[in-house]
Amino acid sequence: MDLDHLINTFTETKKTTDAIFRTLRQISRLDEDRAANFRQIQSRMVKISDMTGRMEPGSRQMASLRTWLDEYAMQLEEARGELGRRFGVELEERLQEMDRSLSGHYPELRTSLFTVELDFDKGHAILWYGPKQERLGRYRLSPQEVAGRVQKSERNLGSGLPVEEFLARSEEAWLSCVEGKRSRKAPIIQVLLQISFLLQTPHFRSDPKKDHYKGYGRADFSYDLYRVQREADRTRQSRRLHLAIATRSQTEQRARHLWVPESADGRGSAYSHLTFDEEAAS
Repeated sequence: MDLDHLINTFTETKKTTDAIFRTLRQISRLDEDRAANFRQIQSRMVKISDMTGRMEPGSRQMASLRTWLDEYAMQLEEARGELGRRFGVELEERLQEMDRSLSGHYPELRTSLFTVELDFDKGHAILWYGPKQERLGRYRLSPQEVAGRVQKSERNLGSGLPVEEFLARSEEAWLSCVEGKRSRKAPIIQVLLQISFLLQTPHFRSDPKKDHYKGYGRADFSYDLYRVQREADRTRQSRRLHLAIATRSQTEQRARHLWVPESADGRGSAYSHLTFDEEAAS
């Protein structure tokens, strides 16, 4: 081995050793609150593990480092549990301030019509409508942000129309789906496609650009149908709408069913078709 090659070898070794040293110092600082900094510590642990693969395996330093990595990895698992407990307590406190409750078990927690799916390894929470029926978004693993997103989603779901006006639009959409057909039952997703167009503003109708489109998706339609069911005992018009329970094969295809809540605690059913009682309209 010539001198230049030897110098290069020691240079690379020194670079790796220095990088490991800096990363260990970072972990030492983050370890002051291991649970809160779990994800940052974990990423640095992976980084160190990768770097040790480039070092001579027989040295005393590398042997000590590998022993520490194994021991600390077990301690991190305990921190993961603490992170979960802390997150759940803080999220429940935030939701209680909004008059909402929290239930379920990690990694999936439930609050009213929503499911919060937690991923501590990746450091994010996924918010779902219903029992993981419609994905609403992915957010930071922050109890305050997740609680805020739950509140905002509940406020923004649906058309925002009074129930009677929504029913009128729904019937119009249903009629366009069954016109000229023997069956008066319309596939529920076809009705959704029709009503999403009927809910657009005159601005969109005159200039149907993306910027003018008002989004109205599966979760919106589901929530509006839930509102109709809640009003069924109060208004005659609400009793005219009927939903058909989806079969097992229909629930296996997203385009053939829609989940609709039945109560505020998130219980619900999947439906395949929608119809109106035309005789009751007279």
